[in-house]
Parts: sequence; structure tokens; C-alpha cells
Amino acid sequence: MKKAFTIIEIVMVMIILGVLASLAIPKLVATKVDAKVAKAVINMKMHINKVSAYYTINGKFATSNSGGGCKTIALL
Repeated sequence: MKKAFTIIEIVMVMIILGVLASLAIPKLVATKVDAKVAKAVINMKMHINKVSAYYTINGKFATSNSGGGCKTIALL
């Protein structure tokens, strides 16, 4: 007699894998969202530091530049 998996065994393994996937996927999505939020917070802190440095050096905040350029490229 050949040794092989029965249909019932294969179905049970598929059910178990499905349950594990249904538990893991939401956690992975939540972790990805948390990482994006953390990255956004870090970027905002970096921009705040750059604006503060500009103010410290120039004594005023930067004005709007309609040309789209940047007068203080060294600070960026």
C-alpha cells in the first residue's frame, strides 16, 4: 500500500493555513500603516528642524518663492 496524504489531511492543512493567514494579514497591514506614520513623523520633525535652523541663521522665516527655487539649499 502506498503512503500518501488523504484528501481530508490536505483539506485540514489548507484550513489551518487559511486561519493562520487570516490572523497574520491584518497584523502585517497594521504594521505597514504604523511604519508609514512613523516615517511621516520623522519627516515632519526633520522639516521643523530645517525651518528652525533657517530662522536661527536669518532671524526670520522664509518667504514664499514663486519661482519654485530654494534660496537656502545648504540647509536642505
